[in-house]
Amino acid sequence: MAKYLNMTRAVAGVLVGATAFFGAISPASAQANEQCLTADFGGITLLNPEVPLTPEAPMALPAGVVTVTEAHAWDGYPSRVDVTQGSEIWEVEFVGADGSVVGVSARTEDLEDRVAEAHRFGSLGDVTLSEPAVSIRARHRPDFDLKARDSVRVSEITVCFGAQTTTTTQPPTTTTTAPTTTAPPPAGPTTIPPCPVDNDGNPIDPTNPDCPQPTTAPPPAGPTTAPPPAGPTTAPPPKGPSLPVTGADSTALLLGGMWFLVAGSTMVAYSRTR
Repeated sequence: MAKYLNMTRAVAGVLVGATAFFGAISPASAQANEQCLTADFGGITLLNPEVPLTPEAPMALPAGVVTVTEAHAWDGYPSRVDVTQGSEIWEVEFVGADGSVVGVSARTEDLEDRVAEAHRFGSLGDVTLSEPAVSIRARHRPDFDLKARDSVRVSEITVCFGAQTTTTTQPPTTTTTAPTTTAPPPAGPTTIPPCPVDNDGNPIDPTNPDCPQPTTAPPPAGPTTAPPPAGPTTAPPPKGPSLPVTGADSTALLLGGMWFLVAGSTMVAYSRTR
């Protein structure tokens, strides 16, 4: 029993010294109307039963629903490629001012086996705190099997919660305002349009010179027929040279001419004798 107490005190001393590795609690990015806080546990190793809990990291949280938006669990060493461990799991505990646990998150998933280094990131969902919390811590959960001594490391844990708002209700104020009477504007002179039209927009008096006159478009030009192409022009044959009359024809012409000459002379002589 004394030996077990000495070992417990030694482990407690190691845990107290490990708090020097913690990063400061820092605000994390959040959506509108949300506040987020992050605790960095620096990759401290959990090993049940020797080191089942991390030291507590201060974190002020209101009672009600909070959300663990990030939980980074991991493990790694060279010989891990030959190791299978089924209980590399932890959960987040929320501690109240009196040291009691006022809320517990869901568990992280078991890490991948037979690789040199494995990491787990992501949310652990909503947690309902029965009282305000002043700190958080991680607890190793080897599936309630005390024989499983699988080690796992704890790094960042981020918790978000709704912003606290104070609403002041003011009594309604009733203001009565006398109605304002607005006189209608004076009627102006009646203007007759220069070209009165009917409901269809057609001029009532088509002869009114102020109305646009319809424009008659000229009829479309008909097709133009081109004259047939001129045919080839045939030139008359060239006129040949005049040839003198010769032979029997020339003798007949000569005798005919002499006959006319004699007949003419006879008629002239006869006319003189009378």
